[in-house]
Amino acid sequence: MLDEYVLVPDIFDPGAYSNAALIDAYLQFLREPIMQEALVRDLVDGGWCKYCIENSGSLHRLSKEFVKKLLQGNRLRKFPRQASQELVCSADWCNEGLATNVVETVTGIIAAHGTKQAFNQNEVASIERLTATPWWQGRSPSLSLDRKTTDYLRILSRVLAQANSFMFIDPYLDPSSPGYGQLHQLLAPLASRNPKPRIELHRSFNKGLPQQVTPDEPYWKAAFAGLGAQLRAYGLIAEVFIWSEFHDRFIISDVIGITASAGFDVTNRPNDLAVWSRMGRSTKDGIQKQFDPAASQPKWRFVIGQ
Repeated sequence: MLDEYVLVPDIFDPGAYSNAALIDAYLQFLREPIMQEALVRDLVDGGWCKYCIENSGSLHRLSKEFVKKLLQGNRLRKFPRQASQELVCSADWCNEGLATNVVETVTGIIAAHGTKQAFNQNEVASIERLTATPWWQGRSPSLSLDRKTTDYLRILSRVLAQANSFMFIDPYLDPSSPGYGQLHQLLAPLASRNPKPRIELHRSFNKGLPQQVTPDEPYWKAAFAGLGAQLRAYGLIAEVFIWSEFHDRFIISDVIGITASAGFDVTNRPNDLAVWSRMGRSTKDGIQKQFDPAASQPKWRFVIGQ
């Protein structure tokens, strides 16, 4: 759902293109997919960002704006240095990207035309030939996944490692029910984050309950108590919002919005597939506003965890 790319700094250098006049069009073409669909691997423990900023005077005018938007959108992911020596040329940066790909797979490495000529690895593509590159062609706004915690964690691994805020929105979300009993496992990767991200859990006040049950705030506090104890053990805090009525299921974070068709419960049925889809920016912002207590009042809200 969230791709991750290495950008060799020479994509910001007009002289590295087959025709210097092409750089404006290709950077504009690249910007929207990166800012909406992906993270950029900040190589050498943040050295990539530092290099681009320090050399922005000799790079294309869009380079500084591009990096600034990556920073503002929380789309730069620092990655440990692999090379023992300093990186002094485009080939060094490309080799560093390939070395990190051995440690953790990256979606692709995007370089300028000249640099690509020296690398025949499939992971490396020229920015001028992206549309002919299989891993770029394979981008999709939706995917099918098995309704199991292991698959949720696999699909969300980059989001859980990067996002600073999470809204899990599911009208049936009930940690005391068997289907949601593994929810703490989905949140467990956040325990190692520092600072800890903000976590919100949103559900409807009566969806999925027997007719004879009339839920009130104490009822829901008791239902979330077990999850609260598990979060406390992780050093995490979550705020729970109980709303009057809604129907759809979403994950909203600062780096991606996802429509989760079947929610976050798990089943024992093999290959029990659901479809998750990535939202556009305006849709994500609209859903976030819909579940903002400053815009509309929930029936109840309370904190669980540490």
